Amino acid sequence: MATAGVLYGGTKTVTSAGTAEALATHKETTWVKIQALASNTGYIWVGNSDVKNDASGGGVFLTAGEAVSIEIDDLAKVYIDSNVNGEGVVYLAGK
Repeated sequence: MATAGVLYGGTKTVTSAGTAEALATHKETTWVKIQALASNTGYIWVGNSDVKNDASGGGVFLTAGEAVSIEIDDLAKVYIDSNVNGEGVVYLAGK
């Protein structure tokens, strides 16, 4: 991974399980690392706007504490869903 000139970080939770939500508003990036909250009891799915909490929309799933890194140009293109209301992720992105 290249040295980042700008870093963004945050937390995102899914209000209603089964409804994908954008990770963040428009933020230009080149990469993002997303980690499921350690307190999660269910799965978090990470993908595009079609991601679903039953794997039918593609993407990858994370259990508590697991992480995935993605090369992406805008945080608003990354979506998450969960199978438990209020569970989520922390993220760190850079460009």
